Amino acid sequence: QIQGMPVNGRPDNLYEPVPEEAATHGMFDSRAQARSYQLWANMHRPLVAAAVAGAAAAAAGLVRMSR
Repeated sequence: QIQGMPVNGRPDNLYEPVPEEAATHGMFDSRAQARSYQLWANMHRPLVAAAVAGAAAAAAGLVRMSR
């Protein structure tokens, strides 16, 4: 998200902390999301793997029953 263009008059924290309270807002606020399903799935891999395995087993069972 860094554009590589310095903003005049803006403090930075390259060598020491910024004296005022810094916020996490900027030019990409309009594209920010409150949730990430990918992050949730990554943090719950065993649950996702079990769900995928269960769905695959159910699909295989349905295929066998239809034959």
